[in-house]
Amino acid sequence: MWDMLRWAALPFGLLAVSYSVSLVAPTYAQSPLMPKGCLRPSGFIELKNPSDPKVIVQRVDFDGPIHLPDSVVMDAVAYENSLEPDTNVPFWLDQFAELGLKAAWQDRGYYRAKVTAEAHSLGSDSKEERFLVTAHVDEGLQYHLGDLKFVNTKPSDATPFSDSQLRDSFSLQEGQLLNVALVRKGMEELNQRYISQGYIDFTATPEIQTDDYLQRISIVMRLDPQKQFRVRTLEVIGLDPILEGRLRATIRPGSVYDPTAVDAFLKQNHQIRPPDKSLNVSRNQSAGTVDLIFDFRPCPPM
Repeated sequence: MWDMLRWAALPFGLLAVSYSVSLVAPTYAQSPLMPKGCLRPSGFIELKNPSDPKVIVQRVDFDGPIHLPDSVVMDAVAYENSLEPDTNVPFWLDQFAELGLKAAWQDRGYYRAKVTAEAHSLGSDSKEERFLVTAHVDEGLQYHLGDLKFVNTKPSDATPFSDSQLRDSFSLQEGQLLNVALVRKGMEELNQRYISQGYIDFTATPEIQTDDYLQRISIVMRLDPQKQFRVRTLEVIGLDPILEGRLRATIRPGSVYDPTAVDAFLKQNHQIRPPDKSLNVSRNQSAGTVDLIFDFRPCPPM
């Protein structure tokens, strides 16, 4: 039986969030003469305190045999330490267990792996606290990828891509060990394909079918393109005329709204962006249009 995976428990599902979310400017409390990227949004909370000791995972011990090489575990430890979590953040251990250790198993076919962990301090100073993590892993079965199919949730809607183009978004092939990271990366590529064609509210919802006897997991991606958006107006403030001309050549009124082209332009010309600069996007849902405002005015001194 097909099971719709709930987003709360779905390791693939985070990427179904529309790309447009990251490009829509938040609401700011500020002077209308102040560029929007210069002030922090109301309610902003600083998550890191430079004075707090950093967590260092020094070693991981397992209470039973495991089927992953030590090098994979050490990579997970190195990544966790690179994040430099603070000791005053209580969920760092859960993050390491879920996004570090469990992910290592899920990327090697152990889709149903479960990890529990405890941390034991090995000593600290003013800069860091070192921990020994003891972990229990219930690996479960090791799965391979079965079928990977694509279904439009509204069959009457035209799709801009063929099945082969959609399949090309995923490097993971049938018969290979199931790799959650590669499935997630494929979903991201799928999002990029649709969003580049103006489908900024596109979502892909994966459904899975598990065959424990053959140790295979098949996936159906249910695609919901929703409305295609076009650029209605474009306003550019405070940009050099030459660069403004390049921007207007990239994003023309009447053309399909491609947030990936906007992002590529800003990355290519990163030197013109003040810190925390955001693009203001106003959409007309019924008309399927967006109004864009780029504000490149420099931030005044604090």
